[in-house]
Order: sequence, then structure tokens, then C-alpha cells
Amino acid sequence: MPTPLPPHDTSYLRQHLVQAQFTEERLRALLVGNEFPSRQLRNLPRLTDRVASPTAFNLWVRWFILGLEVPRSQAGELFPSQLIDLLLRARLLAVQGDCLAPTAALLPYGDLLIASDPFLRIEDHNSPEIVIGLNATTWLLHRFAIRRPARSMLDLGCGCGFHALVAARHSHQVVATDINPRAVEFARFNASLNGLTNIECIIGNLFEPVADRVFDLILSNPPFFILPTRHLIYCGNPMELDHFCRLIVKQAPRYLSEGGFLQMMCEWVEVRGQAWRERLSEWFEGTGCDAWAIKNYTVDPDRYGEQRIRETTAYGPDTDTARYREWKAYYESRDVVAVHGGILALRRRTGGNWFRFNDISSLPEYPFGDAIWQGFELRDLLESLGGDEALLELKPRLSPAARLHQRFHPGQKGWESQSLELTLARGLPSTVQVQPQVAEFVGRLDGTRTLRELVDELASQVPTDAAQVRQECLAVTRVLMERGFVLAEAPNRP
Repeated sequence: MPTPLPPHDTSYLRQHLVQAQFTEERLRALLVGNEFPSRQLRNLPRLTDRVASPTAFNLWVRWFILGLEVPRSQAGELFPSQLIDLLLRARLLAVQGDCLAPTAALLPYGDLLIASDPFLRIEDHNSPEIVIGLNATTWLLHRFAIRRPARSMLDLGCGCGFHALVAARHSHQVVATDINPRAVEFARFNASLNGLTNIECIIGNLFEPVADRVFDLILSNPPFFILPTRHLIYCGNPMELDHFCRLIVKQAPRYLSEGGFLQMMCEWVEVRGQAWRERLSEWFEGTGCDAWAIKNYTVDPDRYGEQRIRETTAYGPDTDTARYREWKAYYESRDVVAVHGGILALRRRTGGNWFRFNDISSLPEYPFGDAIWQGFELRDLLESLGGDEALLELKPRLSPAARLHQRFHPGQKGWESQSLELTLARGLPSTVQVQPQVAEFVGRLDGTRTLRELVDELASQVPTDAAQVRQECLAVTRVLMERGFVLAEAPNRP
């Protein structure tokens, strides 16, 4: 395990990394599409060849990205002995005969450095306490997270501590917990490596280490794989089906401050005779929280088992067949007809709570936490209005991210209009088909006039009953507010 460094050693190490341009941008150019070394892909020879020349940058890559031993004599030609001694003292390197071998991966993200177990070691699937670095679910939770100033934040199941490191920039105090002692040690090392002193790292299961605390934000990328047996701590858990994620949802509210958020990655099953929304609604009931579930993917049990076997176990024709049969029988005996995955956001709020469900197959590749925050605010507003009269007093405005697209198809007299679509250039992806009159009406929402004024103006211009115009405009406005196309604030009241 790496050993935390004192500040002067951390500064010295980072100075050499900067001098070698061991940066996120340069690595992205080298590892196109985040292509990290993989025995399964058999790409290590090609990646090694790309960093064969004797430069400081290439040596950092060979050690801490590709996980390769380097002759000590070669390292001594590029790095001062003081730096090599520091890396040995920090246990980032170990002596292997005449070579220096890396004991960890080291990945830059912005001005952060993230240490984890080596990439190739993760593929062995034979170490239950392996600590992975930045993978697809880590990035998704990072983009999903709400970034607002917070008094306290909890990284639940912290792994290498990435979310704690990022949150330390906007939170007064951060706690990182994990049942895996090696994960907590990596998180503690990463906090010291990045000079962050407001992160407390604690070993423990779920909320046990923070039993007497509350938080403004809880982020969790828990071990959510739905497996018949637990093998790897980072992805497997000992509970039936999706009960582990349900347990987090049920327990988290007591550790949230009023207005505090839980945001987590999640998988859940759909069992025969029960819709997936119904299953999640039961998770949220009685929590004292508003809840927003966004389903991102659906996999049938056979494909799901095949995928997870590939991701969690070493290849073997006989063992693969036995595992697949075991896993298939597990899902069938429990009437699982589909496995769904996505993201959940809960906000503790006193009063009547609401639940919201979306099905979005492609989530943004950019941060969308602000859109999540805005979605809660707009749903609150709609819930608080009560009736149509209150909605008519709002001064709605079209989101700056809204875009109107017109599609044409070939007709007898040239191009003919086929459809009009509203989309969002930022935030959560959404598309709404609209009629020309609706598009024109929405375009008038500039925040200077009340919805009543705009509706009355439109009613005077079309040969339709005014009551029907009002009803349709109100319905459209509600839909577009819920999806983030239209923004508004509650009117000032005495």
C-alpha cells in the first residue's frame, strides 16, 4: 500500500510530474479513447511501443499507467536519486532485482493525482480487496454530482477516494468511508498526495462509521452488481438481488440534513408481474425525501450474467459454463425478467414528497449536476402552485439551452415540413415534438410577461375557444418546465 507523504515530499513529486508534462491532456492524446492496458484487448505491446523512447514522460507512463518494471539504471539516467528514494519510501515503487516495479497506478485528473491498484492487476479478478481507479461508473457519478457549497459531504464506499477529493474543493468537511481497508488507505494516500487536509478516511460498513453525523451531500458508487455470490468487494455485496441498494436508500435519509442530497449509482431488478417504477417507489416510500430515478439501461438476465462473468472472473471454458448456469438459475428462481441500471437522487425535505422517473438511454458526457438541482427546483415550484391560477401568474422564460429543430422530407412540391422538435443543448437530454403554434407560443416566453398575458394574447389570435387554448398552453408549460425547457421562479407574495 502507498504511504502518505509529508507536504514537502508531495510538492517535490508533483514538481517532477509537471516538468515531465505527465498531465491529463497529454495522456488523453496518448491513450486515445481512454485505452488503458488490458490483457483481454492484448494492447500492452502496442502501448509499450508508443512510450519506448527514454524520456521522463514515457517513464512515468511505463510505471504508473502500463504497470511495467523499469531497470533501475535507466531510471537513474532520467530521475535524480532523491526522487527515486521518495517513490520507494512512498511505496509507489518496489525493488525487483535490478528493476523498479510500480505498486500502484497513478492517473492525473485536472490538478488532482489519483492512485489506485495497477490496471492489469484489476483484470486478474483474484484479489477481493482490489481498489479500482476511475472507471465508467466513477465518471458518471462525477458528472451527475451536484456541486454546491456544503458544510459536510460523505463519500460512501469511497474506493480510491476520487469523489471525496473533488468534493473537498466545495465542502468544509469531507468523510470517506469504505468496508475495504485497502480502499481507505488509498483514499488517505490520495488526500495527502493532493494536499487536501479536510478529508477524514474511516473503515466501516455503510453508515456505521458516521452514526452520529448528518451531511449536506452523500455520493455513493456502491457495489451494486446483482450476483449470486460475493467475490470482489468493489462490485459485489452479500445481499439478495438489489436489496443492498435498497438498504442504502432506506438508511441514507437519517444522515441527511434538511435539503441534503443523496446521489448514487444503482442497479435494480424487474421481477415478473411488477413494473420497475413500482419497485423503486417502494424504496422511496417513508424516506421523507423527494426522489428522482433516471433509468439509463436495461439488460435481460442472460446477457447480464454473461457480461458480469466477463467483468468479474478470469476466463476458463469449463468454469465459465458452470458460472453461467449457476447465475442463470439464480435469476430464474427469483423471477427476474430484466436488470435496469441508472442514477438516483434523493433530497430530504419536510412535507409531502414527490417521486419522479425518467428513462434516458444516453446521459451527457459533460457535468449535469446543475440540471439535477434545477430539476428539483422546478418540480418543487410546480408542486407548490396547486392550481392553474397560480401557474398563470408566473413569468416563465425559455431556457437558454433550448433549441428548435425543423425536419423536412421530399414532397411533390419540393421540401415539406415533417416535424418540429424542441431539444436541450445542455443538461439532461430531452426531445419534445411540437406543433408550429406551440413553438411560436413557447418562443414568446421571455420572462417579462405573465403566462396569463401570453395565453390571452394567443387566444385572441387563433380561431379556437379561449378555454381550450388556456388548457393546452397550461399543459404544455407544465411539461416543458418539468423537462427543463422552461424556467420560472415563484412570484413574490406579501
